Amino acid sequence: MKDLFSIAATLFFFSASSGFGGFVAVANMLMGNSLGSYLSELVSFDSLTVTQMDDILNIADNTTSSDRFDMFETEESKDELRSYLYAEVSASNMEEYTAEMIASITSLGALYPTEQLDLVGFEGPAESNYDGNGNLESLARIQPDERPTNINNNIYNGIWGVTKGEREYALLTSSWGFEIIDVTNPRNPFKVQGVIMEGGHVWRDVATHTAPDGKVYAYVAAQDLDNRPSNLFVFDLSELSGDIDTPNGVNSNPIEPGVNGYLDRGQS
Repeated sequence: MKDLFSIAATLFFFSASSGFGGFVAVANMLMGNSLGSYLSELVSFDSLTVTQMDDILNIADNTTSSDRFDMFETEESKDELRSYLYAEVSASNMEEYTAEMIASITSLGALYPTEQLDLVGFEGPAESNYDGNGNLESLARIQPDERPTNINNNIYNGIWGVTKGEREYALLTSSWGFEIIDVTNPRNPFKVQGVIMEGGHVWRDVATHTAPDGKVYAYVAAQDLDNRPSNLFVFDLSELSGDIDTPNGVNSNPIEPGVNGYLDRGQS
């Protein structure tokens, strides 16, 4: 069986790679893809058999059609799928991890929860007209400046966090590019740097990697769109301040283009 991290990573990019011309309202986590396509990916990773895929599609809507999107609309079908997954895991025909992924993508909830939450003060679901903040407190809001106004409506769509020394940063991605926000003081966040990245579709994302020498790199790329391919950008985050008393300045752009800063690595 292939490495489970590779399976999850590939399925994530599979979900993000099917472009569509507008917003799609979905009642599951398939992100506009069909259940059959998702299950076929699991089959290709030897995590699921063709028979199991057909069984799940049959439970969904009594057909083996693989291009349906309105799967598991009833509680009965969800209960049947849940029972099927439990039975396959119990018979050692399926890994728990695979069953959990299928349950997650079809909005069944966790099959094997590992943590019990102590919901102190929980009083049930909020009313439909509730307009408070619940147990959350809004500390600040930032609208970074110097952003283009003509690139896919400036949609924010990705966020990552990174710490350096005593300082904390939010890495934001949007339809127009990449921004680094200092959130060390959550009541007073400020933009440290922004880089415009043209090309690609609305969706852009970022993740970090710590190299053996301790350097932290951020990788930023977007979904390709027709004749607008997206390039992969790699940022060396070494120039971000880790000193609680000496932050980078607002819009100081400490990470410069080049081998010791950030590089455009070409089409991703």
